[in-house]
Amino acid sequence: MASQYFDASTQTGLDGFEYFYDEAAQAPYLYNRTTREFITFDKPRSVESKGRYVLEHRLGGLFSREIDADNGDLVDAMNRGLAR
Repeated sequence: MASQYFDASTQTGLDGFEYFYDEAAQAPYLYNRTTREFITFDKPRSVESKGRYVLEHRLGGLFSREIDADNGDLVDAMNRGLAR
């Protein structure tokens, strides 16, 4: 869904959405000030960060609900984040 509102090549929002990256949460999001809509999604940077979090906190692993639209970037980021 985020791909409808985000241009990955320019790292900008579309249709009134602005792109942000929350450093504390290590997560990207889009926000439309006019409609007050908020969309969260993952990018390789945030997925890799989640993998590191899993290792640092000795958790069981990562889960991805849907990866059929992934070109391999997110799965690769999972592997990098979980690498020891």
